[in-house]
Amino acid sequence: MIPMGPYGDLPDTSVENTETRMRLAEILKDDSIIDIAFHRLYDTALDIGLHLSREASSMAHMNSGQGERKPRVVIAGSGWGAHAMLKIIDTSVLDVVCVSPRSYFIFTPMLASASVGTVEYRSITEPMRSANPCVTYHEASITSIDADRKTIRCKPVFEGFDREFDLSYDYLVLGLGMKINTFGTPGVKEHCFFLKDINDAKRLRSAIIDKFESASLPNLTDEERRELLSFVVVGGGPTGVEFSGEFFDFLNEDLKRYYPQLVPFVRTELIQAGDALLNQFDETMQAMALRSLLSQGVKVLLNARVEEVSAKEIRYNIRNPDKTTTTITTKYSLCVWAAGNSPIELSKEFQKKNQPWKQDKRGRIVTDDWLRVVGINDGSVFALGDCSESESVVLPQTAQVAAQQGAYLARIFNRQFRGPDKGFLPEQTYGAALALSLRARARDGDELAKTIIDEHRVFVRPFQFLSLGLLAYVGGRSAIAQVEVGMDSPHKTGTQLLRLSKQSGLAGWILWRSVYLTKQVAFRNRVLVLFDWMKSRVFGRDIACL
Repeated sequence: MIPMGPYGDLPDTSVENTETRMRLAEILKDDSIIDIAFHRLYDTALDIGLHLSREASSMAHMNSGQGERKPRVVIAGSGWGAHAMLKIIDTSVLDVVCVSPRSYFIFTPMLASASVGTVEYRSITEPMRSANPCVTYHEASITSIDADRKTIRCKPVFEGFDREFDLSYDYLVLGLGMKINTFGTPGVKEHCFFLKDINDAKRLRSAIIDKFESASLPNLTDEERRELLSFVVVGGGPTGVEFSGEFFDFLNEDLKRYYPQLVPFVRTELIQAGDALLNQFDETMQAMALRSLLSQGVKVLLNARVEEVSAKEIRYNIRNPDKTTTTITTKYSLCVWAAGNSPIELSKEFQKKNQPWKQDKRGRIVTDDWLRVVGINDGSVFALGDCSESESVVLPQTAQVAAQQGAYLARIFNRQFRGPDKGFLPEQTYGAALALSLRARARDGDELAKTIIDEHRVFVRPFQFLSLGLLAYVGGRSAIAQVEVGMDSPHKTGTQLLRLSKQSGLAGWILWRSVYLTKQVAFRNRVLVLFDWMKSRVFGRDIACL
């Protein structure tokens, strides 16, 4: 259990205490956006101070051999949550070890751009060792976890080096992420391309060029060229829509210049199982995205579920307005599957081996509102990002959520082990809105609120997701942007949002690029991405198939 400190107390994580814990989280979340925004800004100021002092800490870390043992925090993963936590966690009071089979972080929203050469692969990655030089990193996969002995078993990912090793921990943070969900559809793994990693983007980029080179051979008929240049995208979420938009730009700005005789043969389809694109956006933005894709010549099929993918054909069922279905088979040459995510294999192994923690029906690890795994009674195991599911509120599976969870958890560790903040706020306090709410609840007979006030209890604030909006690129220098501010609310009701503005077209594109540039995780990445945009604009995208 994380020790009780100036940052506040933590409730019990046992399954038996679920009702009381969820009730406490509901009370502590009754805060205003202004208070939460103030604390986020204050936390950011403290984080900046920590970053400025890290260079000296890095040298001390390199030169320190022995000394007083620090609590060890093992972070599993290299995605948004794990990376955000590494950036902020204070290694002067904690021994931090990161374990991941991938040695770098990826700015995943720009994988679609990388797959067509708008930006280069290395421009959207950061080595985990660069994220925090004071952290020990092991490039390995976790094969098992022993929660009783507080150890994990790891296997190196290098070919020919299969000797496993054990790592002990005081606290374990699982940021395992998710993998592509094929929904058991036959042929998807064998014949489709994905957009989950840098290698996926590389393979897709090479395959697109190969199709155009093949179609340019002189001994083909027009029908054969039409088949070679038939592209299908399965999934109408951000990945599928943004890839469709990026491919349109690639086709009209670069491929048209090199293969002008082939452009008339190109056919692009987007197959979406639901009745709308981009379900996270409101209906106005969804309609704008649909109109934009249709104007680019993309054939959008809604209410269509793929049943089978073979080497040259895709069979799917379309749900008709009268609730009947029509089966259609279409020929294709290249298919990008962007239809959803599922838990990675390790999460499924937890379920099979009856680990003490709870999991939902999809295999995601259930956490409380403080991101601790429910069922681990000593509170030593945490989970964040896509591999986790909150017991009290449904959160979107986005990079924005995972990054905020990682930062939140790092700050809890920093304050609990470092002591009082050296700043304007000596310790964690309740905001004015929450204090008034506590008094009102106590007057209305809420026993838990009365106990908190009478015993002067200060609890660690539970995690609250602060949504800052949604962005999606739809091609042709057009994007949709839904600017909003909102907090998650208890009882599985999602988020309470205040929508500030909506932008589309060129204005949305400028906002989309501005946000993606500023949200890069390092100054190096901002410079590289900006240079890539300028380079592709002036010289065009590189079509060399390397």
